[in-house]
Amino acid sequence: MPQIVRKLLEEKDTQLVCDDETCALFLAREQEGGVTRDENPENHMCVYFAPYDVVAKEVFIGMHIKARTWLFNGGHLDKDETVDQALPREMEEEWGMVIETPSKPHLLTTTDINNPGVQTCRKHFDVWYFIPVQKETFSPNKELLAEEFTSIQWMSIEEAYNKVSDPATKQALDRITTLL
Repeated sequence: MPQIVRKLLEEKDTQLVCDDETCALFLAREQEGGVTRDENPENHMCVYFAPYDVVAKEVFIGMHIKARTWLFNGGHLDKDETVDQALPREMEEEWGMVIETPSKPHLLTTTDINNPGVQTCRKHFDVWYFIPVQKETFSPNKELLAEEFTSIQWMSIEEAYNKVSDPATKQALDRITTLL
């Protein structure tokens, strides 16, 4: 597994937002190895892809069935998969299409998960990509979305921020605001 954070930090990537504590957690987790859900069902990396419309100043977000909270689309890395490989695979699985994405992530977060009986996950290491789209032409497959979300819609950053309870998703909304 390539060292995502170490490589980005060495490149002095200016688009990446990662506070010191989170970067240290990512570096330690990468050093430990076994960062996919298959290798470690409780503590692994995920990739999130958050569409936003610059003109409408809105985001596409949904109420996730298992997590029971408003989240952006995303998913777990599979065994022997890199973030770069997981991103288009997850888009295809959740949207039925793949959209061109930035070459590097915009944000790194961690998420503690306490949803026993529903999710085996206990901690996610989240790698975030923010994807500018035009909401009028963005057309993900509604049947695929319904497999993971009870509701999914476009809403303003403020509306989304008021609905979201997950701290990492709030950080993502904060970061998207800087891109608008």
